[in-house]
Amino acid sequence: MPSKLKLPSLKSPTASAPQAPSTPKSPAKAKPDDWYMKKPLSAPKPVSQPPEEKTLTDGIRRDLLSPGLPVRTEEVALEDNRKVRITTVGQLKIGETDKQPGFTLAALQDLKKISSTQTGRMELNGINRHSGLNGTAEKHVQIWKKEESGTTDKAGASKAFGIQEGSKVEYSPTDGIPDPKHASHKGKYGAWGTPQNKPSDSTLLHELHHAREYVDGTIDTKTTVKRGNKQDLSLSEMSAAGLDGFKDSAFIDGKGKLTRPSENTYRHEQGLPQRTFYADKAEVKNSGVNRLLKGSVDLEPKLSQEDAAKLAAYKKKTPVSG
Repeated sequence: MPSKLKLPSLKSPTASAPQAPSTPKSPAKAKPDDWYMKKPLSAPKPVSQPPEEKTLTDGIRRDLLSPGLPVRTEEVALEDNRKVRITTVGQLKIGETDKQPGFTLAALQDLKKISSTQTGRMELNGINRHSGLNGTAEKHVQIWKKEESGTTDKAGASKAFGIQEGSKVEYSPTDGIPDPKHASHKGKYGAWGTPQNKPSDSTLLHELHHAREYVDGTIDTKTTVKRGNKQDLSLSEMSAAGLDGFKDSAFIDGKGKLTRPSENTYRHEQGLPQRTFYADKAEVKNSGVNRLLKGSVDLEPKLSQEDAAKLAAYKKKTPVSG
């Protein structure tokens, strides 16, 4: 709606009351995760890698059968006197400000667990293919700390920090879904969200699946399907979790080799219970009268024919190389 036209006032102007001198505001306290809003004072400078972190990156190299995988640690000073330490492992860039001590070590510990599995190696090798060699465009996957659930997004380049465009993962190296009343803590849904059944490495693996699809240029976050009683579940989330048609049942059942890595194939390799839904118990609850009772729960609801076709199309456009 157009704004209303303001007419000039016909009242005589009155003298305004004298104003007290304003007190300069003290600068806002810096948040640990706003490093990217600050101007770096110089280009990244090499620093020595802590021995405990080097042991982990050496192990990741061995797991990936890539002794020459680039590994380095650099430091960037910011205009607000903070420092950012960036650890490169292949095409991964792990960032830690001096307000987040210990995050890089925790992330590397999770990455070492991930690289020890077939699922993890397939995801990490897929990301590391974007090295700028063999005709590929170089892309990076950033990993930063977040106190909430994990998220992954497309990310632009940050030349000042030595980072190419690609994807940014944010996650917390804390185990479990925080809300103990969440359905994922309940036995009838598999209790996959409890701290012992949802370690932080499984969260990071899930986000790295998204990151790989981002750097591959194949991710589709908009196409949704109806699963159970949930109307709008994203196929990209089903792909990362390994639900329904994205579930590599042959591998999980020991009847075939891994062809489709996901959180659920990783859970299988780590001896964790399968994830039965993405975020909402409505995805697996029975419809109709059983929905109102405490009866059985359908953990693998059937998609409609139309939605199953959408899922098949997504699988076809997001191939995974071994």
